[in-house]
Amino acid sequence: PLYVDSTLNGYPVIRFDGVNNNFMLGSHYLFADNTKTGITFIAVVKSTADRTYTLANLLDFGTPEAGLGGYVFEYDINDAGSLWHKPGVYDYGRVTYSHSKGSAYVIYTGVIKFGVAGYSTNVVRLNGAQVVSSTSSYALTQFTAAEIDESATRTGSSGPVSIAMQSKLLNTTRNLQGDIAEMLWYSSALSSTDAHTIEAFLGQKYGITLDQ
Repeated sequence: PLYVDSTLNGYPVIRFDGVNNNFMLGSHYLFADNTKTGITFIAVVKSTADRTYTLANLLDFGTPEAGLGGYVFEYDINDAGSLWHKPGVYDYGRVTYSHSKGSAYVIYTGVIKFGVAGYSTNVVRLNGAQVVSSTSSYALTQFTAAEIDESATRTGSSGPVSIAMQSKLLNTTRNLQGDIAEMLWYSSALSSTDAHTIEAFLGQKYGITLDQ
């Protein structure tokens, strides 16, 4: 990736070309056990391309596909979403939203809540406002090695925490083309109040007007 100084309100960004640029965290896995309420991922991001095959991956871990396990937070020039699968379980959590932000910088927030009233819930927020949510009939209670097909390097059915691309073996149709200024990950499903506090701080820092 390319480091570009003084790009967003005087702050630098990391620019991804949508083909070869990415980051991997190797064996540094982002798990959350059953003492947690879920996970939250926040990114200040700009997309400059649509992914016709699927949404672009902001952060992908494992293999969130039917029968396998992992989670992914997604954003491109037209759509935002999140997805998770558990190994051996074909029920899953999936949410997508068609937005009108285009190639502007946005504050993306994705929340996956564990076992809310017997269900797991996916929430996506853009610029401080919740834009979509959905529930799964499967009550996901944690993200550990039992739920995620993790590995320090990419294989055909597992992979490391990956930024701006797919976790398992390279599929460039899912790579992010655009910029990331900042990313935050929490082993907790942040409340809307707590998420908005962070979004307000990021909005002030990067000069992004919140929608709510």
